[in-house]
Amino acid sequence: MQCFIEEWPDAENVEAPSHGKAHRTSIKEGDPSEKVAQYADNDQQREGTFPSSAAIRPITPMARTKRGKRFRDELTNRMRKREEEAEEKIKEDQEREEEAEEKIKEDQEREEEAEENIKEDQEREEEAEENIKED
Repeated sequence: MQCFIEEWPDAENVEAPSHGKAHRTSIKEGDPSEKVAQYADNDQQREGTFPSSAAIRPITPMARTKRGKRFRDELTNRMRKREEEAEEKIKEDQEREEEAEEKIKEDQEREEEAEENIKEDQEREEEAEENIKED
């Protein structure tokens, strides 16, 4: 069978040749030249040479683009920094609390020592008074 439309203008089901690129010749209705032009347009769109292929660009989600990756990386870096700063603040607060507790303990020990010294002084005074009375 022939595969050229010019030779078979009223062909309904003409088999495509098996050699090379398959020719699209099975035209059932409409003007053959329009169908050929349509097929050519489709081929050009697939290859990216057709002018409208620039306008019809698939919208890729932000997650798959380089810009999206950078955006995610920046977000994760910001979150890490915030977490680290929060941890540092918590550690500083804990250290301050520990220092305050140590100061309180030291103050209590000083007060106890002062009370002991006062008691010792009172005992000495009492002993001195007793010694004076005995003499």
